[in-house]
Amino acid sequence: MKKLKNNKGITLMALVITIILLIILASIGTYSGIQVVKSAQFTAFSTELKIMQTQVNSLYEKKKNNEKILLNNVETDIEDIGTAISSSSEVQTQANKAFNASGITDTPDYKYFDNTTIKNLNIEGVEGEFFVNIDKRSVVSYDGFEYEGKTYYTLEQLPDGLYNVEYNTSEEQPDFDVDYELLENGKCKISVNNINYNGNINKWKVKYKKENEEDWKQSNNYSFTIDELGNYRVKIANNNTESREKQIMAKSLFLPSEYQQVEYIESTGTQYIDTGLLAKDHIDIYLEILGNFSSTAKSKYIFGCSDGTSGSSTYHLLGTAYSSSDFVAQHGIGGSEKIIKSADTDKHTFCLDFLNNTFSLDSDLIIDLEYNGTIYINQNYFLFSINQGGKSQSPASFKMNSCKILENNQLIRYYIPCYSVTNVINSNGNSVSADTKGLYDLVEGKFYTNQGTGDFEKGNDIDSGERIEQIIINDL
Repeated sequence: MKKLKNNKGITLMALVITIILLIILASIGTYSGIQVVKSAQFTAFSTELKIMQTQVNSLYEKKKNNEKILLNNVETDIEDIGTAISSSSEVQTQANKAFNASGITDTPDYKYFDNTTIKNLNIEGVEGEFFVNIDKRSVVSYDGFEYEGKTYYTLEQLPDGLYNVEYNTSEEQPDFDVDYELLENGKCKISVNNINYNGNINKWKVKYKKENEEDWKQSNNYSFTIDELGNYRVKIANNNTESREKQIMAKSLFLPSEYQQVEYIESTGTQYIDTGLLAKDHIDIYLEILGNFSSTAKSKYIFGCSDGTSGSSTYHLLGTAYSSSDFVAQHGIGGSEKIIKSADTDKHTFCLDFLNNTFSLDSDLIIDLEYNGTIYINQNYFLFSINQGGKSQSPASFKMNSCKILENNQLIRYYIPCYSVTNVINSNGNSVSADTKGLYDLVEGKFYTNQGTGDFEKGNDIDSGERIEQIIINDL
């Protein structure tokens, strides 16, 4: 008898494909479910922030009206609500993390609102804990919430940019300071700080643009970088509150065409330059040098002056010690040499601050100089040497990369190492030939040349090009 084939069954391959499809569909459903749960949790977190913000706004109004609230059946001043953040190292650590992530810097007046505090305030619908500054009406989540790769702590950080606070409570415009840092790649970092505003704004946006541009760029971290020469405008803003603008002038240090800038000029031990500046108490000098100070380079002077012959007791100087090659500085009448550090052949930036009587090395404060009263030496400062009663004394051998001199914080000399490419007139009014090495002062527009014997050596030519090398900040 002939058997019939059964064509109603399923093959093994069909079964495998069906199982795979079911797994894929299950995975999609699981992922979608997780996303829905995460989104719901983020919505709940946002709602708690808004509830807390509303309650803090209310507490602010009560404090402004000198009202108290009933807390645990006790009348309590608004400023006494919450716990000091510093009372717990764990809370302090978490606060630092939250403040840093939120860009909040003025942290001392924040309080810790734990679950008990929130419960005693009869705030419903809030399970989290917070850091609160009532005077600023600022609310910061204790734990924050991570959503789509970012952790949120404040309403300001939410994707919709929602603010639940009317910040514009002062008719005065905010003011601020601007600092800058010249970067090695020819760019410049501009930073806004010391914001002064008699209102309740805690976080600002920095806006900036070139003067010939229409659109403002925006930075949320109080700094930005520029890489082009020109004039810029900068201001701070929060919603409808804006500061006055400040001008930032980014310049290159171009020398006149008669001069070629070089990496450095180097003294061999017999050269010096007369700055033409009489010694005063309120002088600061910034020197960038590369030393050639061996163990035998004792009593060699980089900069300074004295009021008499060798052994005189009145000095302004920077050099090496009488008994060693240690870098020393001295300031005052009868003051002793202050050792700064062991001399080496590394490149350093020295700052002698006769206004504040300090010495810094590579931007770090090294020592307070001894100072015994007002000093006025009737001698000019020398560079590469010390002016000892009108004569060069013990000039040092080193490479000078740059030199700035300020009087009462006002730039009065800005020396650039260079050489003349044609016959020019130097600072003494004398004609000097091409290839004369010296320092060109960008402030006075004068060329300072060697007053000693021999000649300076020079480094490689520098093309300043389009690099930002000078920043000038003006109020508008």
